[in-house]
Amino acid sequence: MLSLRLTAGALCGLLACGTSRSGPAETEGTGEQSRAGPAADHCVEARIDALSVVAEIVSHHAMPCSVDGDCMILNTSLPCQENCQGAVVAAQATAFAKELDDYATSICATLPMECGLGPSCAQVTGARCMDGTCLAAVAGMHP
Repeated sequence: MLSLRLTAGALCGLLACGTSRSGPAETEGTGEQSRAGPAADHCVEARIDALSVVAEIVSHHAMPCSVDGDCMILNTSLPCQENCQGAVVAAQATAFAKELDDYATSICATLPMECGLGPSCAQVTGARCMDGTCLAAVAGMHP
């Protein structure tokens, strides 16, 4: 389960993530965590894999940039999986949207739905170009 948390943490480097809402659920009032079993683990792994591919698509379209104005913020959610906003090069927005839509078409029909893995997204204030890569500017964070 640690590797799932590390993977989710790595995704937040490209997307505007806050804290995670995933993980074992606490059994109400007992302080104990429920053990959902292998099916839930498979579901969570499949959803993290899907989010990893989305992060790759974002990173593919996040460069090259020269100034903040080259970048824009877009929704990176799939119809079957919520996600945080991401920053891409504005000139590549149409190509990004097509690649994201193509991926959604290929993955959503087979993505397990029995687990609830959703992001807790940070408040995005805009997009910035840093070292040639578009990044989401998060409220309260300064480069």
